[in-house]
Amino acid sequence: MKIQTADVVVVGGGPGGSTAATLLARAGHKVVLFEKDHFPRFRIGESMLPMVREIYERLGVAEAMEATFIRKYGAHFIRADGSEECLYEFADALDCPFGYAFHVVRSEHDQILLDNARKAGVEVHEGYQVKEASFNGARCTGVIAEGEDGKTEVSSKFVVDASGRWGFMGNRNKLRVADPILRKTAAFTHFKGAGRLPGKHDGSITIATFEGGWFWVIPFKNDVTSVGAVMHNEYFRKYKDIEGGIFAQAVRDCPAVGKRLENAEMMMAVMTEGSFSYRSSEFAGEGWVMCGDAAAFLDPVFSSGVLLSMRCAEQIAERVDKGIKTNSYSPALFTDYEKKMRKGMSVFWRFIYGFYDTAFLDLFFRPNNKFKLVNTVSGVLAGNIFPSFKFRMRLWLFASIVRISRVVRRWRGEAVPDRAGA
Repeated sequence: MKIQTADVVVVGGGPGGSTAATLLARAGHKVVLFEKDHFPRFRIGESMLPMVREIYERLGVAEAMEATFIRKYGAHFIRADGSEECLYEFADALDCPFGYAFHVVRSEHDQILLDNARKAGVEVHEGYQVKEASFNGARCTGVIAEGEDGKTEVSSKFVVDASGRWGFMGNRNKLRVADPILRKTAAFTHFKGAGRLPGKHDGSITIATFEGGWFWVIPFKNDVTSVGAVMHNEYFRKYKDIEGGIFAQAVRDCPAVGKRLENAEMMMAVMTEGSFSYRSSEFAGEGWVMCGDAAAFLDPVFSSGVLLSMRCAEQIAERVDKGIKTNSYSPALFTDYEKKMRKGMSVFWRFIYGFYDTAFLDLFFRPNNKFKLVNTVSGVLAGNIFPSFKFRMRLWLFASIVRISRVVRRWRGEAVPDRAGA
């Protein structure tokens, strides 16, 4: 077994891990990163939010992203039958200086970030699975990883778990709590030649609601489009064994998406993932901390995953740097990080829960900019997870209108189904 030392070990080379590693290496720390796959590797989560561009600029990869990927100027929402649709533009977003984001091929996007970490001085090991965490009492003091050429033990001052949905530390310490409401299943693939929105919005995302859940339609360069259906468990159980596949059934039940795929060619077999949403009861311990999806994973309807992972990484890097310099390894070092990120995530959680609620969707599909509510919704969709007081007050007003609408509907005897738990 190889034995070495480092200031920080990062588990996972995705956006969160690469960002944390880069920032810590730039701060002068020796960083070792283990990634279980060999890059480039396939991932979903291809739709970025405008506020992530702030982090790209800090990392020095903004020009590379601009040169490589297609621009996304807004988010288009449509009912299954096309009866209602709306377009939220990022140029209208409250407290967001960026008028567009990108749609990315994650294998290329994540490669840019990992290569950037290497350039910053991070020692990157691809094809290495972290098998164990080493402890001295309650304090985490490193990891043991295994690759093609054997095992490596690294002693470190901190371990940053950016292992994504695998959740190395969360599963080890039994910290993960599945969301009891947002347990969904996704089926997805890529198409060539799918229909797109006209004009500058040919690169914007489309979200289509249907009885079984919702679809994403994400355009890439070279006429490739990612299409996926996130389905209620009830719908998935009903159609999972249907002839022709559940993805095809979902397309039939959502004519708005079916129309976009009329002349399209499927490029790969349909893939599935389940049990989407969870949170960890704790984000950190003595000498270790979880980043992004390792700590919590949100339903992907508003494309928040990469932004949240990279925001977590920024916060973690700042606190790990402080801990090393002050010889402090207590979980208290990360108390404000956890509080801040839980609060930031809650902005999306509320909208995600709402997206499965009829009363919410009725308002969402009929945007009115009185009191700047359209600007506020656009601000959430742009990734403003640390909103100002005025922003929070407008979010409260939006939620209040939804609650009043729900009460009025029930008073009239109208059904107000909430499909979040289906």
